Amino acid sequence: MNVDWVRRMSYKHLYVGSNPTWPIIKETIMFELTKEKRQKFNDWLNQHNKYCQLKDNDGAIGGRLTYCFTPTNLGIIITVKCGCGAECDLTNVEDW
Repeated sequence: MNVDWVRRMSYKHLYVGSNPTWPIIKETIMFELTKEKRQKFNDWLNQHNKYCQLKDNDGAIGGRLTYCFTPTNLGIIITVKCGCGAECDLTNVEDW
């Protein structure tokens, strides 16, 4: 990635991908988990932590869990992935 190009980006303008000719996101994008999805995630995490080999090895800055929000034409696919490879699907297609 071109370092000079990165310096020219403002916090309100984010290029999609690494090509500065691709579309620009000019507004803040925020994803939220409903109370039900948070409960489903917490239940999954409690069960997962019983056997996850990385449970006590988050490193100095964390990063064991990756939250992935994928907007589609129908709704948002929501997954949480652990560094060990396990995945929790929080997508509720009934909301679509």
